[in-house]
Amino acid sequence: MMQLLGGVSRSTLAKYETLPHVTLSQDTLERISYILGIYESLRVMYSTAERANRRVRLETSEPPFLGASALDFMAQGSMKHLMETRRYFDAKRAG
Repeated sequence: MMQLLGGVSRSTLAKYETLPHVTLSQDTLERISYILGIYESLRVMYSTAERANRRVRLETSEPPFLGASALDFMAQGSMKHLMETRRYFDAKRAG
């Protein structure tokens, strides 16, 4: 989770989880938007949260993952990884 949000520290993540209102940077908001879009696509494609969560952890040889799971690919930390993952699952959902 820390990597997906741009490499935030454990203490920053804890602050996000406990405070009722936190001002987030544009970068963090964009990352959250990608993550929510990915999850939305997965939930449309799979009937249960368990199946959607399993799919994001499944290794695949398809681009852009090339043997990694979507979660591992996204955890590399760049916005580009989140964008490519969102594009992949949006295309799968539409196909």
